[in-house]
Amino acid sequence: MRQLTPFIAAIVVLSGCRDNSPLQQNPPTLNALIVDGAHSGNKDFFFLPPLVPSPVGSQFYDAGKFNAHLAPVAEVCELAANPILVPTTDCKARPLVFGPATMALDLINQQYQLNWDTQASALILTSFYRITVRGSARGTALGFLDVDPVLGGVKNLTTGDVVQFQNGRALPIKVRIEQGAFGSSNSNDFVEQVVPNVIPSGTLDVTTNTGFAGARFTSGWLNPNLGIDQVVVIIERAAPNCLSSGLEEMEGCYRFRTDPDLHLIEGGLPFAQNVIAGVCFQIPADIGAGEGPPFELARREEVRGVPTGSLTRLTEVPAPFIHCDTFGPTGPTISAAFRSGRVSEIAKASWHALSSTIARVLQPAALHAVDLGAGGSTDGFSLFGFTRFASMAVTSGQGATASAGSTVQAAVTVQSNHHDHVSPVAGRSVTFTVTGGGGSVSTSTCSEGNACAATTDGAGSAAVTWRLGLGVNTLQVTTTQVTNSPQTVTATGTPSALGAYEVATSNAITLPALTGFARDVATCPAGKVVLGGGTQVIGEGSADFNTRLQESAPGIVDVATNVWLVSLNNEDAAAHDVQLFATCATTPYRYQVMETDAVIAAGSFARETANCPAGTVVLGGGAQVAGEGTADFHTRLQESAPGIVDVATNVWLASVRNEDDVPHTARIFAVCASPPSGYEVVTGAITSLGAGGGFNRDGIQCPAG
Repeated sequence: MRQLTPFIAAIVVLSGCRDNSPLQQNPPTLNALIVDGAHSGNKDFFFLPPLVPSPVGSQFYDAGKFNAHLAPVAEVCELAANPILVPTTDCKARPLVFGPATMALDLINQQYQLNWDTQASALILTSFYRITVRGSARGTALGFLDVDPVLGGVKNLTTGDVVQFQNGRALPIKVRIEQGAFGSSNSNDFVEQVVPNVIPSGTLDVTTNTGFAGARFTSGWLNPNLGIDQVVVIIERAAPNCLSSGLEEMEGCYRFRTDPDLHLIEGGLPFAQNVIAGVCFQIPADIGAGEGPPFELARREEVRGVPTGSLTRLTEVPAPFIHCDTFGPTGPTISAAFRSGRVSEIAKASWHALSSTIARVLQPAALHAVDLGAGGSTDGFSLFGFTRFASMAVTSGQGATASAGSTVQAAVTVQSNHHDHVSPVAGRSVTFTVTGGGGSVSTSTCSEGNACAATTDGAGSAAVTWRLGLGVNTLQVTTTQVTNSPQTVTATGTPSALGAYEVATSNAITLPALTGFARDVATCPAGKVVLGGGTQVIGEGSADFNTRLQESAPGIVDVATNVWLVSLNNEDAAAHDVQLFATCATTPYRYQVMETDAVIAAGSFARETANCPAGTVVLGGGAQVAGEGTADFHTRLQESAPGIVDVATNVWLASVRNEDDVPHTARIFAVCASPPSGYEVVTGAITSLGAGGGFNRDGIQCPAG
């Protein structure tokens, strides 16, 4: 291979290298001759003459945006192929042909420059080379151009111009870097500045153009084994609540990052020396008072623009290098509104600017900025903002045990915690939701139901009245802006004894011989409900006295909860006295009377059940003939008992025969409730009834207690 030093011609092609792609707002097209702000690349970076024509007057060139606070580096690599023939070609494996070499600032001409000694690089005539400019070594490429060494000078293949080397060997590389070249999206409050590892003065302060955020770096802050001696630090204001922590965040959230990104370099983090990050933020007017809410500077990692992981609480340190006296909420800018071209945005921005000025002159601020600056010591960069760390603790109801249907209090306390100090959070809405056990909750302003919201009081406490169901009960308690929502409260509802149990009886009723018929009720005392009931023929022995039970059920025609209805007729040759009974108690938990209708044709028969809701058991039941008056309707109640053949605890079985010459509707009832303490169904012995008049009279004894 023949080496060449005197001349090279510059040609510009595209690179398909993903990792080496320059920061750019507009991806280059396939016929781009150079990748910079004038050629479909990073709109804030420009190559300058003599390598390319002057970009002055191009679309993105802005004479007022030059960034003089950088120390960019240039490097040159040999390409693997001819970039004209292979547009996706990339650099060969290192070493570089030249650099990275720091470019000098020419403040008068607003540019950075260096001279590439092509002779020292020993260029190969048949090879092609790429000039890349970065903010620092291993940083993101701001732009690049490809060159072809030829005899005679530097030739631009687009214009045909030839540029002579200086001193026959040096190629001047000149670039212009404007504010925003490193991807800042907030032009109103940001900084892009180089920070070296070795700081002669010991520390270096970097602040945004507003002074609202910044960082103090101590000499030796970078890991010495990284192979880089500087990085570009980018700080920009982000949207409110940029931490997306779910906690209460204040206006004033900033993104701190470096180029190159130290997260992506092995050993890049943590910093060798902690950096002080300072951020202005707005706080309530009572922040200085003893009861004022404490806020802390926190950091949260960001991956591809999405906050991720938990918050890191930073050690508090002063940040006197920031200035917050004019800090305020983020608002639209007039320049941004004009760029949008929308009249409504221009009007909104103009009013915002005017109203902000008026507010500062005429009225005290509802929010106060931190005057002296507030900072935190950090070993890495990401999103920074002030937040109030708060948590929720269950203070009542956890592990409670009470009778099913009774109530307990469930309560939580919401507190902010600032290092070792805790303070209540008042006025926070907390929602209590029943998630198991079938209970209910209520407050003085929320009717009893599945969920209620309560507001924390001055002590940070919120509570509900919790009615327990039978068994294990659970509540889910949720609120916002705490680190540990939801919380679960668990309690147990135990079976309760029937309250004030008694048997109510009617007066004796006389049924005349042969055709005697009666339909009457036994009534429970006020404040009690009926559990079951029935009738008996008074003064008879074990012989058949030829009475027929037609109805035995709660209520009269429609359901009633405090009476037991019975109807029967006397087919005997002698009159009989009967008495009606109702078993009564105070209302058990989940008490209700269920019913089922069955239409029975004339001369026909029905056997049907009424079913209790899930979680309840049957306490009693029966059947009545719906829609009838006091006359004999010639039905016969043949069965009335819990269960279907075998014992079941959630149904009531009744069978009715219709001996009338018209159809009748039989209504089957089940009296249901949550299982009371000691609940069981007791069965008697099976008794055979003889054919053609078999008769039996027997009773069943409940267990003691």
